[in-house]
Amino acid sequence: MIVIYIEPTVLHFFHSSKKYHIPEYKGGYKWELSSCEYVWTGIINFKKTKTLKEKYCFGSIICYKDSNGAIHVHDGQQRIITLFLLFRAIYQRVDDISPAEPERQVITEIKKMIHSIIWPLDQMSQNTTDKKEIRIINNYDNNNFIDILNTGSVTCESKDHYTQNYEYFINKCNELDITGLYTLFQTLSESIIFPYYFDNLEAAQTFTLLSGKQSWPRIIENPFLIRE
Repeated sequence: MIVIYIEPTVLHFFHSSKKYHIPEYKGGYKWELSSCEYVWTGIINFKKTKTLKEKYCFGSIICYKDSNGAIHVHDGQQRIITLFLLFRAIYQRVDDISPAEPERQVITEIKKMIHSIIWPLDQMSQNTTDKKEIRIINNYDNNNFIDILNTGSVTCESKDHYTQNYEYFINKCNELDITGLYTLFQTLSESIIFPYYFDNLEAAQTFTLLSGKQSWPRIIENPFLIRE
C-alpha cells in the first residue's frame, strides 16, 4: 500500500514526533557546495517575486514505514539533511541576535518552530532533554552532522560536505536582518514536499528505482512552484 499526502508543507512534514531513518546503503551526505548555493539562490529569488498563492516545492520523498511506525527514507536524504542544516543556520543566526523588544517575539517564534523540527520533544514537557537526539537517524558518517545540530557551530577541522554547506548557510544568514530571516523561515516552512509512504520495503525500493528513471521533481533538477 502507498499513501500520498497532498501538498504537505515542510513544517508539517517535520513538525511531528516521527524519526527518519536513513538506510546505510544510501551512504553519506554527498551534496556539493554548488547544490546548496543553487538551493539558496532559488529560495531567495522565489521569496522576492512570489505571490501570496505561490509556494516553493522541494519535490518528493519516498519512505518505507515499518511495523513499528519508523520512517525509512529511500529517496530524499540529501534534501532532508540540507534542510536541517539550513534550519540550524537560521536558528543560530537568530540566537546570536540581541533583539529590541518588538523583535523578541519574532525570534522566539522562529526558534520554537525550528526547535520542534530538528529535535524530538518530550510529549509532556514539550522540551528537549538532549540535543544530540535528532530526528534523523543515519549511522553512516554522521558525527559531524550531529555535532553541528547540537552546537550550532563547526567544532572540527574537517571540510566534509556537512561542514562546508553549513558554513555557507551561516554566512548567508548572517547577511540577513530579523525581517529577512523571518521571511526566509516562512518561505521554507510553507514550502511543499511530497512524501510517499509505503508499508512494504520491497515496494519502496522498487518505487525508488523507478523514480530514478522518470521525471520525478527534484530540487536540483527542476524546482517548481505550486499555485493554489
